[in-house]
Amino acid sequence: MASAAIAPRRLVADGGMKRERLIAMDDRFAEYIARMSCVRTGLVIESDGAGTKSHVSHGPPERDALNVACRSCNVALKGADRGRLLCGKCRSNPLVKAGAPLIETMYFSSHPKFVLNKEKELAVAHIKMMGDIARKECEVARHLAYHATQVQARASARMGDLNVRFGAALTKHSGAYHVEIMRRNPRYLGDYDHTDQPRYEAVTVGGLGVKLHSRVRYLAVQWLHNLDAMIRRRFGVPLTSERGSMQSVGPVVENFANLIADRAVRLEQCGEEPRDPTTRMCAIAFQHVIKLENVRCEHYAAANVSADIRSMMELTRLVQEGEVPERCERLLGFLRAPCPELIKFLPQVAQQYKFAKLVNALEAGEAASGELLEEWHATAHSGSLVAVLDQAIQKAREWTAPSVLQCVQFHQEPREGHLPPFGWEDNRRTMASWSLVPSVTQAYRRTGLDAVGLRIVLMTSALWRISADERFFRPGVVRCDLIRDVVNEHRIRQAAAAAKLSEQLTPYMMGEPWRAARAEMTQWQGSHIEDDVRNAGSVLGDFSVQELLERYGRSCRTHVQIAQRVELQNALVHSTANKMIFKPASQYEDWFPLAVEMFLPILVQLRKSMGIAAASPSNTAGDILRLLPRVRDWTPEQGALRLGLIEVKNKPPLKELLLKLQEEKSPLVRFRRIKSVNVWELNVDALAEVLGK
Repeated sequence: MASAAIAPRRLVADGGMKRERLIAMDDRFAEYIARMSCVRTGLVIESDGAGTKSHVSHGPPERDALNVACRSCNVALKGADRGRLLCGKCRSNPLVKAGAPLIETMYFSSHPKFVLNKEKELAVAHIKMMGDIARKECEVARHLAYHATQVQARASARMGDLNVRFGAALTKHSGAYHVEIMRRNPRYLGDYDHTDQPRYEAVTVGGLGVKLHSRVRYLAVQWLHNLDAMIRRRFGVPLTSERGSMQSVGPVVENFANLIADRAVRLEQCGEEPRDPTTRMCAIAFQHVIKLENVRCEHYAAANVSADIRSMMELTRLVQEGEVPERCERLLGFLRAPCPELIKFLPQVAQQYKFAKLVNALEAGEAASGELLEEWHATAHSGSLVAVLDQAIQKAREWTAPSVLQCVQFHQEPREGHLPPFGWEDNRRTMASWSLVPSVTQAYRRTGLDAVGLRIVLMTSALWRISADERFFRPGVVRCDLIRDVVNEHRIRQAAAAAKLSEQLTPYMMGEPWRAARAEMTQWQGSHIEDDVRNAGSVLGDFSVQELLERYGRSCRTHVQIAQRVELQNALVHSTANKMIFKPASQYEDWFPLAVEMFLPILVQLRKSMGIAAASPSNTAGDILRLLPRVRDWTPEQGALRLGLIEVKNKPPLKELLLKLQEEKSPLVRFRRIKSVNVWELNVDALAEVLGK
């Protein structure tokens, strides 16, 4: 570096100091500031082709099961590389890059307006949190997309089904799998253009589970409607109730579809039991739906039971006494469709007792009805019918609403007409073993339900039954094509959200490089800049901290002192700039006071670490020797200190000093050969004097 001295006429006189010492101190101080201002604080490691950087102070990225492919070359991670960020090949060529010089960082980001207040810190924390969520959601989406591709390949080779299976740990990775988080930059709230639309769109992150849930729910609704159609066809259930009920199957289908989707995409409540168990797919939820329908239809059921009992009692009187009801419509309807209690007691009751012949007799005119009734009595063995009716009447009076209706059955072998397979899960083979019970089953049981209620209860019973089979409604099992479509779109959106959040963060983080640089400078001990700091401090070895603080610190009180300080500073600015490798911008005028304010405390800290009092100068030679940790840790009790050629070579200022001392024939250092090894040997007494030990 150039060592242009400051003109003596511009120096301020100091009564206790000689003029030559002031000139030397100003020149050395300018050299110190110049060296410190050109230190490169930021040091990052970049893996070859990865495009990602990490600070040297940060640890390596932790293993993560979601990392299935190298971020650099996109090769599948295998063996010991599983879970790592990069493959072994990409990790083999790391590049260490130094950051910008401190003076450049100072120029771009040291303005006081860039300092974060509490409000800005909260905004930064929120933006970073959302950005972290967006990046983690991208990782989850990338992981699922990769596995979806693998599953598709295995299925094409007939080595498995089309289902992607993912665990609960994946859904907890981002912290926002189950919810979408929206943020609008508060700096631009209410900022509208001529189209009355916000100039800056809100950013939404998270919600992968919500998107998967929407797709699965849509397919679940379709499957439930198909199941309902099969039930109606099998059991002859009309679409609507005859009594004009406003009840609909639609809300129940929507509710079940939500519960199915919750389980499939792992949004179902886990861990502790929920306060309301009907919010998850379980027996209590199914019982609840059936109970609601039974309660809604209880008066309808009671009326039907009463009507059937009344019809059976009318039939009993007809058999015993030959009494024909005044209005035969109810009895005729009963004879055409006997009640379930009667059919269950005697399935062939209508054929055995010739109900069709009795219907014809009752529908005939008065002239022919008597003859036809006599003929029916003679041929139908009507005497035993009374006992059958008594039994059926008793069963009808004892009837209670069922808690479940058998609707589906399992077969060991696949059957035709099986239940429809799920749209969100590949279960064609397993579903082929399940079918609806025979239609005659419905004739043997009294449900007490109207048409809508019967459809709901039969559907609920079917879901209850097949849900007991662990092969159905499995959490975290979704078809690969559905997964791939959703996660690919989600990954694109989350990447865009991360970019927008990074853009929003930029105005807040203008001062971050300077804050980080200041932190690294104040924590220089043990860092990569320690040698730079010690080397810079060595140029002031002949001057005490007290002297430096009195001349360059903020100790001025009077107007005269302030004026002198301004004159001195102007001279130092010019001298320091000439010595700097990286020059400050021509329009940048405020850098020097800021540099002095930061670098003087560092010098004080350096001298304290050496054990040197504020009123005592250090030793330039000692400062340079202390570049080596072995010298700093040395004590006179250890004897002469021998330095290897390699460790000296790696410290150019130290090598230069040793060569100079050798040329001057100083007693401190001697170059000698010990057991075929060349070393620099430092004398115990001389070294102790130089180091102040």
